Amino acid sequence: GSQHASPSPSKRGALKSFFRDKNKRATFTSEADKDRFLVHQDVPKNSEINDLYGRLNDMVENLDSKISNVVKQHETDFINAYKGHMYNVHKEIKKLKDQAEDAKEKTRKDPQLIKLEKDRDWFR
Repeated sequence: GSQHASPSPSKRGALKSFFRDKNKRATFTSEADKDRFLVHQDVPKNSEINDLYGRLNDMVENLDSKISNVVKQHETDFINAYKGHMYNVHKEIKKLKDQAEDAKEKTRKDPQLIKLEKDRDWFR
């Protein structure tokens, strides 16, 4: 005979009750409401399935807050890294401005340049 015989009428009813609310999220307001989502007792390993289903629902309910916490931490890390980078950019810009000012000062005090400017002014 075949190993996969069709289920008995009572098992078919149990399988129907097992799948009837699979797309609904389990938020129970009463014990009667909770029973609607439990696997029928005729299904093999129903208590294990019900326990795992409950644990899975708890995980799904907590997933949103866990993801939000991870996103907040990543935002904080990003902002801190951005601030650190911008601080370094600001330091580099200040250093370059100071170097440009020093170079400008050196050219103002360059004796050869001063003599050439005087000659230019005399010819005007």
